[in-house]
Amino acid sequence: MRETPAQHRARTGAWPPASDVSVAGPVLGSVAGSVASPAPRPPLADEPCPTLYRDVGPQALSAFLDGTLARLSGPDAPCLFLRDATLPPYGASAPQFGLLVLLQPLSLGPWLSGQEGIWVAERDRMPAAGTLAAVPGDEPLAALDTRLVDVPDAAGLRETLGGARYDERLAAMREALRAYLEDWRSVERASRPLRAVLDGTSTPRRRELLAAMDVEGVTEKDLRAPWFHLSPARRDAVRPLLSSLAARIAPQREDA
Repeated sequence: MRETPAQHRARTGAWPPASDVSVAGPVLGSVAGSVASPAPRPPLADEPCPTLYRDVGPQALSAFLDGTLARLSGPDAPCLFLRDATLPPYGASAPQFGLLVLLQPLSLGPWLSGQEGIWVAERDRMPAAGTLAAVPGDEPLAALDTRLVDVPDAAGLRETLGGARYDERLAAMREALRAYLEDWRSVERASRPLRAVLDGTSTPRRRELLAAMDVEGVTEKDLRAPWFHLSPARRDAVRPLLSSLAARIAPQREDA
């Protein structure tokens, strides 16, 4: 839902929690490069905070749907980065699988980041149960956002997206995530030892692997990028090649 801090106080009896996310300034500055942007700051009492969204990876999205998600920020993130509906997804997971929506974002005490469309909150904050929900990846976010202006919770989102039809889409999300994660675990069993060779101390082994990868048309990105960052077609092409490379090269001793 969209509301100002003053409206939040009138609705809940309390102002949004105090925060200090000034640490986000240097991080966002390094991303922006030479483009100067204002420092992060809390919203003014009469300044609206829009509905906010969090792009998470398949593992975190699956955990949310299973009811086991414990945090929204990454383990090494200095703060929790959120976005409004005006920005495109960050990364490839949201269009493929979906994303999370914070329906009462002011409960986290978010600040404006100084960059258009980006809000930041303290890294360990989690919204109250029932105010965080999943949005299917094929849902047009800008159009949905206008329908969520007065929607305060997941039950309201469910009704907005058609009730039983939304339940069916969530079931499809769960199945897509289950299939992806099963595939990812299988691919990791082949990729992990290959990455160990690339990062190891044996120059001959590394050169042997790089030469074999070149012949097969496999790149370091195929080995190192999150699996969902590769297109489904690329995953299909690379999957058997990784298994073949792992069988031929990785079993050898690192100091061979």
